[in-house]
Amino acid sequence: MKTPDEDHSMKRTENNLPKPAPQLQDDLELLSLMMSDLESAPAIYKPGSYWAQRSQLILKYLKTHGLRDLRSVHSDLLTFAKLEHQQLSYNLQLNHIRLLSNKFTRIIPGWRSFLDRLSIFASNFLNRRPHQSAYRVTPYDIQLLAYHFVDKTTRDWQTTPLSSVETSLAGNPEETFYVDGRPYTMEFLLKFWNYSFAAKSIDFKSINSVVEIGSGLCQQIEIFKKINPNLTILAFDIPPILYLGEQYLKSIFPDDVVSYRETRSLSSLEDLAPGKIYMLPNWKFEMTQKLDYDLFWNARSLGEMDPDRVAHYLSYISASARSVYLHQQVVGDGSRPFGGENVYWSQYEDALNDHFTLADRSPTMFPWRPSTLQRTHNNFSDEAVWLKKN
Repeated sequence: MKTPDEDHSMKRTENNLPKPAPQLQDDLELLSLMMSDLESAPAIYKPGSYWAQRSQLILKYLKTHGLRDLRSVHSDLLTFAKLEHQQLSYNLQLNHIRLLSNKFTRIIPGWRSFLDRLSIFASNFLNRRPHQSAYRVTPYDIQLLAYHFVDKTTRDWQTTPLSSVETSLAGNPEETFYVDGRPYTMEFLLKFWNYSFAAKSIDFKSINSVVEIGSGLCQQIEIFKKINPNLTILAFDIPPILYLGEQYLKSIFPDDVVSYRETRSLSSLEDLAPGKIYMLPNWKFEMTQKLDYDLFWNARSLGEMDPDRVAHYLSYISASARSVYLHQQVVGDGSRPFGGENVYWSQYEDALNDHFTLADRSPTMFPWRPSTLQRTHNNFSDEAVWLKKN
């Protein structure tokens, strides 16, 4: 039987040279330890209405399938792996056709699941047939256009060149494309754009510490660490998502990750080792109140919490962080599949404006849709940087 290091898919560069895509290693003992500790966490740190059911579904998936090909999984459930599976020209959604999905058909047991499976089958069938997109554009054309747009814009901002960093292939991202032999994905381009936007206001060469909550698969931390290897980074999340981030980062920075097995017993953050990445459960976030750190970072996950939890976290952030980066929906997340109240941009402003000055704010650009930089094409998501008042 192959070891996890030997068991890999092969990615190919433009020169048809193979590159290994190693699998993430399963550690179900670590996952069980995290989930067991979560049971005794204070109620405010347990998954809220948005994540309570979703986290259980993810846990079930991990126990059944493990981490194999995590970044190629075609699933709306695994949102942390979004946009890294191969994008299709045809993506039929038969559940959105009223003739097939209505109040009469939905009472048929298994009908919705049947339509989902039929949509996948029909989409795959159509994509295998000869066809052309508008202007004869291929997915690779879109990827290259996105790459060069991000590269050009961030160079104009005089931040780190995109060509100096590349994505890890751990977890086998299916939609990987190559530029001069370097691998990228669209999700990686988005994380790099977010980093570069923040770097316009924050000199990353002069800071030492970053705290991120809702780190997910930790691809933003991957970029932080590859560009600024001396940063000390604290990654907070709820299990089982924290488990995913730890296993991903271990595959890239095996000597720099301080595992949850060690951090679960921490009672303070006073003696952190410089340059390490600490994997921490969200119920230890209160310890940051006594930590004087340079940058707090959150992309979208605050908007997935209930308003009382957001206010709780923001109170600690206002007391301790020297700068704040947020990428959030402006008018709340109207697509919450499991209920809960929306969080609005005004709540972030109300919590931060007494302690911070807004340095920059813009509609978030999604590399595969550059038009989102224009407010007429993006009225739902902004990114912003706040700096501590003197």
